[in-house]
Amino acid sequence: MTRPAGRGPAWFGAWLAVGAAFALSFLGAPSIGLFVLPFALVLLVIVVRRSPHLPEAIGLVSGIGVMLLLVAFRNRDYEPCSNGFQQRLAPGTSRARA
Repeated sequence: MTRPAGRGPAWFGAWLAVGAAFALSFLGAPSIGLFVLPFALVLLVIVVRRSPHLPEAIGLVSGIGVMLLLVAFRNRDYEPCSNGFQQRLAPGTSRARA
């Protein structure tokens, strides 16, 4: 039994890759995101033309979620800089020390 074109887990994975690429381009916008965005757009056009089916396209949302979960996992041991300590500087001074 063969699957119709543009259907199945492989196309879900392709949509997942598109979602992850878009999430990476938006999360990394100040640095690498602007360089990833053209590749994400090209990948989107390829996948939309070959697999325009809704069940597989849900992978787009899954790809965004996977990227957000990876960012959350990488930052799971984050601690603030200090416990309630606030440093105030006088006008015209800097924190940098020579």
